[in-house]
Amino acid sequence: MRQESWQKIGEGAWLKQFSLKLLGAEFNRTVTVFHLDEGNVLVHSTGPFTEEDYRFFESLGHHIHFVDATCFHDTLTKKVLQAAPEANFYAPEGFSVKDDRLKPITALTPILGDAIEMIPLLGMPKVNEVEFYDRRNGILVIADLIFNFTESGAWTRGFVRATAGIREYPGMSRMFRMLIRDKPAFQESIDQLRALDFDKLVFGHGQPILENAKKSFENALDRYGY
Repeated sequence: MRQESWQKIGEGAWLKQFSLKLLGAEFNRTVTVFHLDEGNVLVHSTGPFTEEDYRFFESLGHHIHFVDATCFHDTLTKKVLQAAPEANFYAPEGFSVKDDRLKPITALTPILGDAIEMIPLLGMPKVNEVEFYDRRNGILVIADLIFNFTESGAWTRGFVRATAGIREYPGMSRMFRMLIRDKPAFQESIDQLRALDFDKLVFGHGQPILENAKKSFENALDRYGY
């Protein structure tokens, strides 16, 4: 799946899905962009960007900030680092890519201001995923916490069912659950997410839910006991 253009999902918020295949299954990579104050632009997740995509980022502001919000989203970081020499980059602790330009994800806090809140998933030191909540538009952006392949083809859904154990969407993969090392700390983070007021949910992989998303999110968490 690949979108030809950026879809506006709120005031100062856009998303685009890029193709990301594994053994014929289409996992896609969803990238979300936020226009912030003082010419700052947040690009949530690196992707296989074209020159047109980079021009879109630059049209929104002069200071571009790329963030890979989980240790598992490192496949395209080096490519984007090379293609965007003037941009800023952020990643969580334990990120595999090593580069002097990569800053701790916590350094984003003053740039996000009151517009966007970061909620780290505690208790998962090998993942260190951080969720982003756009309170202006009621949008929650997650990475690998939950997938949503409701509109994907039969091969993709069958592949995910066999390899990740997901039978119902939105769903949490078997591997993700196995990586939770401190369940009380993880539950504390989930409780923070449940307390947020949002209507739209953007997944790192799969189709976004742009209406009444919180109910679907809570139902998924309930199925896994969180």
